[in-house]
Amino acid sequence: MTKVATVEDIKNAINSIQVIFVDGEFKVQCSLPVDQIVITHDNFDLMTLLAQELNNAGMEAKYLEEEAKGAKG
Repeated sequence: MTKVATVEDIKNAINSIQVIFVDGEFKVQCSLPVDQIVITHDNFDLMTLLAQELNNAGMEAKYLEEEAKGAKG
């Protein structure tokens, strides 16, 4: 059964977002398990914020990847 993330789970996930370097690639890491990303009427605003922050981190990871490629070439 899927566990819906609580408000506290989502806030912790937002604060845990980080760009990491693993296996030669920049990746985005977050503490919220994928199976808990269930959007409901009650958590819509926080889930939207989580999505925006993950998107921002993804853009940062892409930028770092491009910078790393530029430094090599």
